Amino acid sequence: DSDCNSYLCENSICSASSCSDGVANGGETDVDCGGPGCPGCGLNANCVENSDCESSTCQNGSCVMSFCNDNTLNGTESDIDCGGEDCTGCEGGQSCNADSDCLSQSCNGGTCTEFECPSDMVRVGTRAVCIDKYEAAVFENADCSGTQYGLDNNDNYPSGFPDNAASEGCTGTCQETSVTEPSTDVYACSQSGVRPSANITWFQARRACENSGKQLCKLPSDWLFSCQSGIGNEYPYGDTYVQERCNDGWRGVGRSEPGGTMSSCKGQGFAADLYDMSGNVWEWTDSCIGGGQCFQAGGGYSDIDDYLQCDHSLAAAADVGSPFKGFRCCYAP
Repeated sequence: DSDCNSYLCENSICSASSCSDGVANGGETDVDCGGPGCPGCGLNANCVENSDCESSTCQNGSCVMSFCNDNTLNGTESDIDCGGEDCTGCEGGQSCNADSDCLSQSCNGGTCTEFECPSDMVRVGTRAVCIDKYEAAVFENADCSGTQYGLDNNDNYPSGFPDNAASEGCTGTCQETSVTEPSTDVYACSQSGVRPSANITWFQARRACENSGKQLCKLPSDWLFSCQSGIGNEYPYGDTYVQERCNDGWRGVGRSEPGGTMSSCKGQGFAADLYDMSGNVWEWTDSCIGGGQCFQAGGGYSDIDDYLQCDHSLAAAADVGSPFKGFRCCYAP
């Protein structure tokens, strides 16, 4: 499947993407819906614009009821067009009746507190989602001290942190793999000036994010939206590929660079402090297609041109790492 743009290989032939193939592809914003050619998505599905939704209302990246965009306090809303059972959470300073009415998941005295991201992350547009500024470096200790794992060709993760590490929502048999609860914890750190860890499996990356109170990023709604700066860029910095602007194959360095070293390899707008989403190392995402395969995105230090586009992703075996495969984490309350 990973050989095909549609991620669908049948009888050794790449099948065209469709609105009924069970995969988020072909410009869809969620599985078999949204985008330019498929029907609108149902409530709570991922979206980019109003036309992606059956309700014609996309709010903070999710399809919501149409009355969530009518500039009127109605339905179960706690403030105009937010809160309640049907709309997304309210921003800081708006009215609330319960924590669930707020993007921050915190209602204090009838007013939502401000949604804020940790200092090592940036907010994904107006959504209640944060994404790491830098690709993850995996450390022995929660304060990002001790041994750093996975540099260059070193698959030196502790034996108690196996390739098939279990994580929340991924226990027993997960992605067609029997997973194991780790006996040793490692932690994902987003730090400037530190090289990203690689040689990590999807299972390990997912657990490392979880150990740090975060999650792997969802490909369409979190990772891709952030890489495109929320405005549909082909590359983080714009629509035209620039050789060597990021750590790509044209530089010929043959290894990853420390986070933020390529100071112009960053996004725009809300993503202006988001580095290395193109090149350096491929990044695992929390989006999978079955068959034990999950998506990685962004390209690596040996890739060039189209491989470094934001919307170019590849499916790979979830239980196999390599010197090219890293990750970054997201956070949603």
